[in-house]
Amino acid sequence: EKIKKIINYFKENESKKYLAGKNVMYNIIKNGWNGVCFLNAQTKEKDMYIDYKKYFVDLTIEYNKTKKDKFKYNCFLCDREMKDLNNDLSFLNATGFDTSRKSSHVWNFVNDIAVCPICKLIYSCVPAGINYVYSKGIFINDNSNIDSLININQKIRDEILREHETNNSLTYRAMIIALEEEINDKVKYELSDIQLVRYDEEKYRFNILSKKLLEVLRSSRDDLNKLIKTGFNEINTYFNIYEEILKKIMNGENLFLFIHKLLSLKLSKPVDAHYKMSHLKSMMYINIKFLKGVGFMENMENDIVDSGNKQGYFLRTEYEKRSSENKIGGICYRLLNGLKTNNKDIFMDVIMNCYLYIGKTVPKIFVEALKSDENFKTIGYAFVSGLINEKKDKNNGGNNNEK
Repeated sequence: EKIKKIINYFKENESKKYLAGKNVMYNIIKNGWNGVCFLNAQTKEKDMYIDYKKYFVDLTIEYNKTKKDKFKYNCFLCDREMKDLNNDLSFLNATGFDTSRKSSHVWNFVNDIAVCPICKLIYSCVPAGINYVYSKGIFINDNSNIDSLININQKIRDEILREHETNNSLTYRAMIIALEEEINDKVKYELSDIQLVRYDEEKYRFNILSKKLLEVLRSSRDDLNKLIKTGFNEINTYFNIYEEILKKIMNGENLFLFIHKLLSLKLSKPVDAHYKMSHLKSMMYINIKFLKGVGFMENMENDIVDSGNKQGYFLRTEYEKRSSENKIGGICYRLLNGLKTNNKDIFMDVIMNCYLYIGKTVPKIFVEALKSDENFKTIGYAFVSGLINEKKDKNNGGNNNEK
């Protein structure tokens, strides 16, 4: 009977209003600003709606009604007249600072950074514009016009809400889908560069997504989707590969070092490597598209990855026929060392010794590898990925996640 009363109580509109409000407070608004209004631990007003109205709205209304002829100061943002400098930006996470404690942040130790109540009210709406999942947020500043900006961020929000599963990479997946739809919508005219604002680890990170980068993300969608459930453990922390790749691409970094790291981890600690060699091949395909986008490997196709991977597999089977599979680990480490240092001599010495051992000709694909540094690393890492045997860590790999 008591449980029914509790359930009925929570079904009431007033209960839903405040439960939803508390949820929004601590899961969304707190990511944007903190320490004031209903997020001030010492606030006397228990009703969050009244507290917000008093702290932000009423002060703005009062400010608009006040005559400003004798005001001495100006708003740091909009240049409106202000009575004093009490309204600073310290309530905004990763943006403002406490002007009373950190006077060294301003010129000559005299603070002039303050905003009018109107600007403060507007800034209180920051959490409403950013799409949050847990402590991560994303906002695409498609500033060609206000309609595009609203549409693309609304698409991200809709995609996040549409997903049944919830994980940290959800914001990035939703971003890719929304960007692809936006590109399709704008196919009739040239797509301009887009600014991406990410909120991660309580910091704002800014990236410019160029037209070429947007095309890389769009064309790599299938390969990226295969990596959604993959990850690895490092220093008691789990990292999602999908998320890490997108961060690197958005920062303009190629994936060679990351691929090297994952191959090394697969060799040294397979129990911490929640991915398969097929996932690394997908990463190499993405990397080729990225390199083409920035002007490298323009005439190269994905088949160099397949060819390199197959040759690694064939070499491994030859070693297994000779019951010498225990030598493969050492060979892989030496090959990876040559790849990381971009030393073609070390790499080719190991390759030739391997093929001398099995009594076969070195494949022609390695001639292609010597044509450029990008070819060398792409073919080299593909070869090593084929050389590594996954049977031993069959139960430790991640979800294949391939459709």
